[in-house]
Amino acid sequence: MQLRKWWAQGAGSSFFSLATEEKTTEMAAGDNGGGGNGGGDGGPAAAATIESEEKEKPRLYVYVLAAFAALNSVNLGYDIGVNSSVGYHLQEEQGGLGLNDVQLEMFFGVFGLAAILGALSAHKISDALGRRKAFAAAAIGFVVGVSWTALADGYPSLMVGRFVTGIGVGFGLAIDPVYIAEVSPPQFRGQLVTWSETATNVGILLGFVAGFVFKDLPRSYPWRVMLGCGTILPVILIVVVFTVMPESPRWLVANGREDEAAVILSRCYAEGTDTNELVDSIRRAVTEEQQANGTMSWYKMLCRCVLHTARPPAPLAPPAPTT
Repeated sequence: MQLRKWWAQGAGSSFFSLATEEKTTEMAAGDNGGGGNGGGDGGPAAAATIESEEKEKPRLYVYVLAAFAALNSVNLGYDIGVNSSVGYHLQEEQGGLGLNDVQLEMFFGVFGLAAILGALSAHKISDALGRRKAFAAAAIGFVVGVSWTALADGYPSLMVGRFVTGIGVGFGLAIDPVYIAEVSPPQFRGQLVTWSETATNVGILLGFVAGFVFKDLPRSYPWRVMLGCGTILPVILIVVVFTVMPESPRWLVANGREDEAAVILSRCYAEGTDTNELVDSIRRAVTEEQQANGTMSWYKMLCRCVLHTARPPAPLAPPAPTT
């Protein structure tokens, strides 16, 4: 009864008044935007804009560069996949190295530690050498590490090769999404950078396939051949780096080679794009980044967070007196 009385006293009329006002506002907006043709000048134009954006795609050249850059991630995935089979063979007394459980855990774990070190050093080395040479350095490190591991005749040698492999993988894995982002038009960067993650899963599948194909080889060949097959893609990447892949436009602009950057941007962006404007925007972004690096660092951020956390909270202000 109280609810019915409250509705009769004005709540119901207020609700219907609000709904009527909203409907009137929507109709007025439609009349203003639609004009006399019912759809308005903005409707077809907006639809045409959306349709043109949907039809626009990256150039084939950008797809090729993204695919080659993602080979670094394939190396990581292959190592993850193939070692699920390699571990079993390493523990065998005949054909393997007779590793115990702790030694096998160390064999797997040192890879992650080395990958962290490689990833932490990637930005310094890639900024100094350039993205192309950084790709080559990562691939060479992976080839050396995998070859060393596959040819190991004892546990110490096996661990050294595993450590070098981890550095190469971590170093390369930190570079390929950066390179893909720097050669891709802005509206497609999110899509193309995900190729790095997809390539990791492709590598895992290839590692499983290699483990299945070579599991019945005689004597000590299974795990050595499984690991040795991991050198194929890095060698291909080294060849591609020096024959197909150009340097990153952003790195070129940061090092004063703007003419070369404009040529590469003209290949990566749609025809008719003003490459000079792109070079100017990259130059401004690089300048802002350099200024930010001069004012902020990991040390300052961490110390500020620690000091802010350790500092006791400020006392609350007393409430204002009421009159």
